[in-house]
Parts: sequence; C-alpha cells; structure tokens
Amino acid sequence: MDNEWKIRIARVVQLSITILLIQYISFLFEMDGASTAIMSAIVVSQSFIGGLYLKARNRIFGTAAGVAFGLVLAVLFPEAPYTFLTGTLLWFVLTTMLASLVHSDRMYLYQLAGYTFAFVGFAILEAPDEAWHTLLYRATNVTMGLAIMLVSSSVIYPNYGALNLDYRVGRIYKRARTLMHHFEQAVSVDDSKIKGLFDALSLLISNRNYIKDEAALNAVQAHRLDSFLAKTLLMTFYANAARFVTSDMSRFAHDYRTLFNELLLFRRHGLSAPAPTAQRTWRFREHAFFYPALRRGIRTLAGCSLMLLFWYYSGWQGGATMLTLGVVYLILCSAIPTPLPVSIEALNGTTQGIVLGYLYDSLIFSSTAAGLWSWLYFVAQLPLLIYGGLMLSKPVRIMRGITLLTTFYFVVPPENSPQFLYARFMDNSLGALAGVLIAGLTLCLVLPEKHGNHFRELTIAMLKDIHATIGKGNPNMLRKMMLFHDRASKARSSTLYSDGREFRVLMNLASLYLLCFHVSRHQQQSAGLAPLSVLLSGMIKRGDFSISANEHIHYLHAMAGIKNSSPESYPVALSAWRILLSVQRDIR
Repeated sequence: MDNEWKIRIARVVQLSITILLIQYISFLFEMDGASTAIMSAIVVSQSFIGGLYLKARNRIFGTAAGVAFGLVLAVLFPEAPYTFLTGTLLWFVLTTMLASLVHSDRMYLYQLAGYTFAFVGFAILEAPDEAWHTLLYRATNVTMGLAIMLVSSSVIYPNYGALNLDYRVGRIYKRARTLMHHFEQAVSVDDSKIKGLFDALSLLISNRNYIKDEAALNAVQAHRLDSFLAKTLLMTFYANAARFVTSDMSRFAHDYRTLFNELLLFRRHGLSAPAPTAQRTWRFREHAFFYPALRRGIRTLAGCSLMLLFWYYSGWQGGATMLTLGVVYLILCSAIPTPLPVSIEALNGTTQGIVLGYLYDSLIFSSTAAGLWSWLYFVAQLPLLIYGGLMLSKPVRIMRGITLLTTFYFVVPPENSPQFLYARFMDNSLGALAGVLIAGLTLCLVLPEKHGNHFRELTIAMLKDIHATIGKGNPNMLRKMMLFHDRASKARSSTLYSDGREFRVLMNLASLYLLCFHVSRHQQQSAGLAPLSVLLSGMIKRGDFSISANEHIHYLHAMAGIKNSSPESYPVALSAWRILLSVQRDIR
C-alpha cells in the first residue's frame, strides 16, 4: 500500500472515531448542540493538515474572539436588536477582509472569528434572554470538538505528520527527477509536468508552518525543509526556462544540474543535514490587495443582509439553519478566487447530505432496532463517515466533504432518543439548501472576482523586475523567485478549472527573469539582452505586453547584428525571444 492510501485511511479512521466519540460524550453528559462540536471537528480536519496544533490553535483563538464579540454585543445592546445586527454585520465584513489580507497560515484565524460568531450571534437573536447560556454551551461544544479531534489524532496516528511530510517530499522529488531526466535526454517537457511539480510544491509551501507543527520538526529540521522548498522552487523555474534556452548555454545546464544534485543530497539525508548549514531565514512572500479584500467584505455584507431580511420577514423556522450555514460558507469561501466551482461542490455536498439524512433518519435512526440496540446508531454511521472522510482527503473534494457531513448532522441532529420528525427535517434541510444557494449566488454574482486586473498588475510588476535585473546582479535572486512563486500560484488557483494560460505567462516571465539573472551572474553574453531591454522599456511605458510589428522587426534585426558581432551572445537573445513569443501566444 502506498503512502497516499495510508494517509487517506488514517484520515478516515481519525475522523470517524472523532465524530462518534463526540456524539457518545454528548449523550453521556446530556449536552446540547453536538452538531456544533461535530462541525468544529470537520472544518479543522482537512485533507492536507489534519487535526494539528497550529490550526486548532487558530480555531481556538478565532472561537474565543467570536464568542467574546458576541458577549460584548449581548451585554451592551441587550434590547437594541438593530444595533446588535449592525455590529454583527460589521464584524463579518472586518473578519472577511482580514482573512484576505493576512498570510495564508493566519487566514483561518479570522475566518473562524467571523463564522464562529454566526453560531453564537444568530442563536442569541432567537432567544435573547438566554444569551449567556447560548454563548457558554456554543463555546463548550466548539472546544470539545477540537479537543477530541486533537487527542484522537495524536493517539490513533502519532506518526501521521511524519508520514504526510515524507509522502509530500517524495512526490515533489519524484517529479523533479522526471524533469531532470527529460533535460538530460534533451526531451521536450510538457506544460503539465511543470504544473504538476509546481502544484505539489506550492501546496507544501503554503502549508509549511502547519506541517512543521504536525511533524514536530525542530529548528534545524524546519530550516532544512524551507531550504529544500526554496531550492526546489528555483529548480522548477530552471526546468521551465530549460524549455527555451539553446544547447549552447552550457553554464545554464551546469547551474541546473548543481541544483538537482543538492536535491539528491537532501533526499539522501532527509531533514538531518550531513554537515552544519548556514541558518538562513526563508521568507515566502504573499501578495495582498486592499480593494479586492474590501470587495469581498462588501459581498459578505450583501449575502448576510439578504438572508437576515428573508428570515426576519418570513419568520421561517428553517431560517436559523439557513443563516448559520450560509454565513459560514460565505466567510469560508470568501478568499477563494474561483467561487463558481467551489459553490457547485458545496451544493453537491449539501444535496447529498440531505438525501442521506432522510434515509438515515427515516429508516435507521428511528427504527425499532435502533431503539433496542443503541450500538446500531453508531455503527450505522460508519459508511457515511468513510464516504465523507474519503472526500475530505482529496483536495478537489474538500468542500463537498465538509458540506455533506455538516449538512447531515444539521438535518439529523444527534440525540439520545432519535425520532423522525418530518417538519423539523424539512425545515433544516430547506434551510441548509437555501443557505448554500444564497451563499453560492452571492459569491458568483455580487462584486465577482476581477482576476484580470490582478493579473495585469502582476504581469507589469514582473516586467519591471526583469528590466531592472538586466545588467545588474541581484544577490537576492532566491527571494525574488519566492515572490514569483506567489504570483504564479495565484494565477494557478484562479485558472484551476481553465486552460491555465495565465499561469504559463507568469511562469515564462519568471524564466525570462532567471535567464537575465543568469547572464548577469556569470558576467558574460550580456550583449544578448540589449534588444530585450529596449523591448521591455516600451512595454512598461505602455502598460501592456503587446509587441508591435515594428518592435518585432527591430528585435530580429538586433539579433542578426548580435549574431555577426558577438556570436557567443546570440543564444541568449534567441532564448529570450523564444520566451517572449510563448508569452505572446498565451496573452492573445
């Protein structure tokens, strides 16, 4: 059995035991709100990171912030519902914006602070006189779900983090080795292989702080992991650039092989360095844009207001479920640049959760057999938990798994003596369905993501970086590559369901930067970059990447002159021209 299936099985077993244990403890101590505790465990337990300390810590801090804000509003404005609602909506806007502006490993803290308050605040609206009780038991349920998830994770699979890290690193190394083999054999590398390595690498980079805690890495091991990621990232850009450079550029091939040999050394020794290494700080920078964050905050405000108005004027019993789940999905998906596919996954999972909830509630939970043998109530859930856990273990099915399990336990709330109440089931089911529909439509239609503007900004920024590098050595080349990684990863996530042209453009521009740096570093063949410098100056002034017919002719004439006057620089000019043509094809 390979590591991937071992990890998936570990995730399913861990999730199943956690959810069943939450229900058992809730029944044993006659606690209300087991659904809230289960949802806490589900949203913490995702495919890559599992129930680990750092994410759970963010969950606890976010929960504490949400509960504290709910308590402040309930105390200050006990008899002012409109003021309470205004504060609630402003809190949702603030947390949504902060989740879009902070580093990815802290984003979840603000998301949790937002939608934890949805659990607390809307319950207070239903029963204002029981505000303190509501705050207390909601916070208790959330904390219990987290605690059980963490304990079960550490007890059942103490080596899960190391297994996960070994699998991820091995996957990256295998793909890097394939690219190097193609380069040595002078075989053309397909775009999909570059993207495959970048995807695996980007996933590990964005979650590296989580996995350091999960695998219990010490300072030296954490530094070695960051070093491996940075060097592999650089090799990825080298592999992409190697598709365009000519065979005459022997120094480029030498640098590429040197990088791969460093990866070989890492693979051989793992996180234990064979000799002391310089403790350099690796910073993987991330772009953040204020106006897109503001748009997302306004979008959340619009969706929440719509659901609140609908609930207020209709007085519908399922309105609380609609509002709670709808706000959770709105905030959770607010920072996703491609909301349509995620909304479809959420609708799919919600529908499956409703159908399975009806079958379980009407045929199993309220049956005579379940009343006679209480263990049947728990055993009957195993197929559902296995199915949902397998979806949670696949990155492309995370949202479907979350919504399926969450919806199931909301429409069929765990109780000591389950009985099928059709009216309650329909209210909760339609509420969950309405919540996911309104959230999905809001994400897709209200101030939709304008990724084209972000892409143009990133492209112009890269052109300026490339132009500034020509003729100047840049000692922080790795740092610049880390910045390029974030630009390309944003294009990758935004074009996940398209042909990926924007991703290729940014990757090829990064390769052009690498080519310019390579020439500056070795201080030779710099004449080959002179036509490129002139061309980039015009592009930056115009603010676009178009190449006019005259610029095309001038570049070709300049290349012909370089071939006659400085033959050793001609491969550089030709390689740069190949990259430019590839970018032009994708931008059109």
